[in-house]
Amino acid sequence: MSDDSISEFDRLKKNLSLVAFYMNELHERLLALALFMNHDREKRILALYQRSLAWIRTLTVLDKTTYLQAIVASTRALLETTIDIVLMHHDKTTNSSEKMEAWEESGKLKAAEALISYFRRSKKPIPDLYSQLVSFVDKNQSIILNERNIHWPCTKGKHPERWTGSSSLLDDIRIVDKSEKSIFEIELGFCLEEFYEAMFRPLCWNIHGSALGGIRGLNANGFHSIICTSYKWSSDLSMLGAKYVIAEIGQPQFLQEWDVVNKERNRF
Repeated sequence: MSDDSISEFDRLKKNLSLVAFYMNELHERLLALALFMNHDREKRILALYQRSLAWIRTLTVLDKTTYLQAIVASTRALLETTIDIVLMHHDKTTNSSEKMEAWEESGKLKAAEALISYFRRSKKPIPDLYSQLVSFVDKNQSIILNERNIHWPCTKGKHPERWTGSSSLLDDIRIVDKSEKSIFEIELGFCLEEFYEAMFRPLCWNIHGSALGGIRGLNANGFHSIICTSYKWSSDLSMLGAKYVIAEIGQPQFLQEWDVVNKERNRF
């Protein structure tokens, strides 16, 4: 591993640690405000923030090359979570939170039905281990199918790929780019669609268990470069998501503090 590679790693690790510390401090203040949150939509945005916080704190202890897959997985997760935060921030109705909850239950139904179908095709009795899944289907199938028809009529009763009803993550990225492109270009250096086209597939190559497309032929510096890139984008995406959460709760002083931290971390 070259000295330059080590230096870059240390710099980005400091950046990441500062982001994690800031987000943890902000979380404590958000929890205090949560006592006055009366709508499920606000609570869901807070939960999405907590998911980002969990990832960024996890990254602070993933500091070895052997953790590459987990490090890269965090960047992909933070991209999707940030998009969800932006989408929910722009929908001031209860529609987005209702859709997200319905999608969660719809996904559970799809998984349960697939497992039950497997046992039926295999002509095997369903083990007691999975009896709760059978009960879930019996109790909730008609309710969930109705929810699918309400929220995503175009899917004709099938589980949608995305809670928004979009056919892919990229479709949702294009939606948020339409209104937020200039902000993304300032904070990330380019719009999210460009980020997706440049980064998303390599991220997936390094997460999935099939084949070695992301790492075949790499030397130690190559592995280190992937980790450094993930550190950078995880920090950037986490801060971007935090900015939209702050905008959602309407606390100007929080935004001023965010600006200070964002400038400070970019010194590293």
